[in-house]
Amino acid sequence: MNARHGLIIPLVAASLAADFSPASASPHAGAISTLWAPRVPGPAADVGRYAGPMPGNASVALYIALPGRHQAEIASLIDAQNTPGSPLYHRYLTPAEYGSYFGAEPAALARALASLRAHGFAIDRLAANRRDVEVHAPASVVSAFFNAPLDIRSDGTRTFYAARYEPALPPDFAGAAIGGLESYHRFHPHHRFNPAAQIGGQRGWAPPDIQSTYSLTPIYASATGAGITVIDATVGFARASDFTTFTGEFGSSATLISTAVGSKKPPLDNNGETTIDVEWISGVAPGATIDQVSPANASNKDFDSMYSYIVNDMSTVHIVTTSWGDCEQDVGNDLNLDESLFQQAYTEGQWWLAAAGDDGADDCADGKKSVDFPGSSPYVVSVGGTEVTPQSTSGGNYTGWKKEVTWDKGGASGGGASIEFSKPNFQTALTPKDGARDVPDVALMADDYDVNGGYLIYYRGDWQSGWGGTSFASPMWAGFFSLIAQAQGGTIPSPLVTLYQLGGTTSYGSLFHDITKGCNTYRNVQGYCAAKGYDQTTGLGSFIGSSLEAAY
Repeated sequence: MNARHGLIIPLVAASLAADFSPASASPHAGAISTLWAPRVPGPAADVGRYAGPMPGNASVALYIALPGRHQAEIASLIDAQNTPGSPLYHRYLTPAEYGSYFGAEPAALARALASLRAHGFAIDRLAANRRDVEVHAPASVVSAFFNAPLDIRSDGTRTFYAARYEPALPPDFAGAAIGGLESYHRFHPHHRFNPAAQIGGQRGWAPPDIQSTYSLTPIYASATGAGITVIDATVGFARASDFTTFTGEFGSSATLISTAVGSKKPPLDNNGETTIDVEWISGVAPGATIDQVSPANASNKDFDSMYSYIVNDMSTVHIVTTSWGDCEQDVGNDLNLDESLFQQAYTEGQWWLAAAGDDGADDCADGKKSVDFPGSSPYVVSVGGTEVTPQSTSGGNYTGWKKEVTWDKGGASGGGASIEFSKPNFQTALTPKDGARDVPDVALMADDYDVNGGYLIYYRGDWQSGWGGTSFASPMWAGFFSLIAQAQGGTIPSPLVTLYQLGGTTSYGSLFHDITKGCNTYRNVQGYCAAKGYDQTTGLGSFIGSSLEAAY
C-alpha cells in the first residue's frame, strides 16, 4: 500500500541533499521599464476585431503562480517515489508538505500578497502549495498593475476580453505565471454524436458489452470500485435523475456526488460531456463513488482554479479523469500553470487521465499536426480511441473481443508528438526516438460511427445512442484503475510508470490488445499509423481487464 502519513519532508530533503544544493530564494528583480522595451502581444490580442476598452469597473479574476523553491529537485523526488528500494518509494506528499518545501519563499510570498492588497486586489484563495494565489480586481487595477490594457474583442461568434500585451511583471512577481488576462482560449469537450449510427434496431454499446469485450467481468467477483472515489474534472453537473436511471438499468450501485469550485453555482451539463463521464465510469466501476467537480464556467482560468482545488484540497482522491482539453498551441499561458499543478499531483500520488482528443493528428483544426493538452503532459495519462469488433453481436448484445483498430470515422484518435514537452523516462524504451512526449499512452473504444451503434447514454430524460469520442475512453480507464485500487487496498502506483513497465515485458500481449491497424489521419492531415507495440495512435493499446488488473 502507498504511504501518505507523517511528515516526510525531512526525508525528502535528506534524500536529495546529496545531489542538490538548496535552491535560492525566488527572484526579486528591479522595476521593469516598458518605455523602450518592445511589447509582446497577448495570446489573444490579435484575434478578431477590437471593440473598445474593457470597462474599468468590470471585475477580472486572475490565477497567479509564484516561483517555487527547489524546483530542480522535483524530478528526482518523483524518480525516488517510483524506484523500488528508495526510502521514498510510494511515499507521497500531502499538499501542505509540498508547500512547505516546494512552495514560494515565505518572505517573497508575503511581499507579493501585500503588494496585491495595496494595489486594490482582493485575495480569494491561497493554495496549500503556498505558491498559487487567486485574486480579483477591477479591470482598471489589473491593467495598471501589469501595464497591459484589457480590450474587448469579437471574432464574429463571441465577444471576449484580451490583454493587449503580455504582462509586465512588477518586481515582487518576477518569474510568476499569470492566468486570466484573456477569456478567448477555452478548453472544449472531446465527444462526438452521430444520430445515424443506430442501425437495425441496435441501441449501441452498454456497460455489459464493454465489460464482456474487455474482460472486466471476472474482476467483479472481488472488486467493483467500492470504497474508491474517482473525480471527473468537468464543467456542468450531470442530472442526478439521468445518472440514477442509467445505473439502475445496468444494476450498478455507483454513487454520484458533486463538488462546486468557486462561489458561483455550476450549470447543469448542457452538452452531454459530464453525463458521458459519470455514467461510463460507473459502467466500468459499478461500485465506485464518482465526484463530478465543476467550476461555473469553461474559461481556462476556471480550469486553473478547478485543477488547483483538486490537487490542493482533494489530494486524498487518487484517480482523476477529464475529457476537456485544447491543442497545445492554443492553451497559452495557462499551459505552464496547469503543468506545474499536474507535476504537484504526481508527487502526491494523485493520478490524472485525459482524453487524447477526437481530431486525429490535427488537434488545432488548422491543417497542421498538433496534440491535445492536458493529455500531452508527461504527468497525465493520455487516452486515445479505437473501433472494436466483438466476437458476437447476437440480439444487439456484444460479447467477447474479436479485433480492434484505430478510430478514424466521424473523428479520429488524437495522437502524435508534443511540441511542449520532452520525452519522459517512462517512454524512452518503447516510443519513437523523437525526443518528444508522445501521445496517447493507451486507448479504448471511442467509435460513434460503426454498425454497432456507438455508445448508449441516458441524457436529459432520454435514452440516446450514437455517442462516441475519447471522452468515453478516458473515464473508462479511470474506472478500471479504481478496480485495481480497491484490489490493492485503496491506492495504486503510478499508472504511467507501471503501464510502460508492463508493456515492456514478454507478457505484453496478454495484458493489452495491441492495435496494429488504422491511422489517425483526419481532415486531410496525414496522421500516424498503428504498429506492433507502442504507436502514436493507440499507445500501448486497450486493456485486457482481468489479466492487466492481476499483473498491475
